[in-house]
Amino acid sequence: MTLEQLQELEKQLGRLVGFGSYTYNTAKGGGFGTAITRHAVTAGAVLLNPLGVTGELALGGVWMEPIPDELQNQYGLNAYWKILLMPNLWITPGAQLIFDPTFNPEKDSVTLGQIKARLFF
Repeated sequence: MTLEQLQELEKQLGRLVGFGSYTYNTAKGGGFGTAITRHAVTAGAVLLNPLGVTGELALGGVWMEPIPDELQNQYGLNAYWKILLMPNLWITPGAQLIFDPTFNPEKDSVTLGQIKARLFF
């Protein structure tokens, strides 16, 4: 995959971290990710240690334009709370809301719940 241009931005102000990125791509291939995306823009914010709990609470958005012109643009929101449950265990519940899903044009939106765990030593 050849990425023509990739720009990322991240800035922290106290406990708040803002982020954004832009990707432009001309390579075609694969069913997921930037390999099928001509333009992709992400932006969001993360609050560190919300409510005094070690971790982060985040909300982000995305817009993407697929390379095949016949496919529709896709938009989405993602929210999660990464919580340090024990000294070596992160638990991350979250949700994604996808508007105009590129690979499911019959749907106006799709909602996905998620739970992740990371055990480290």
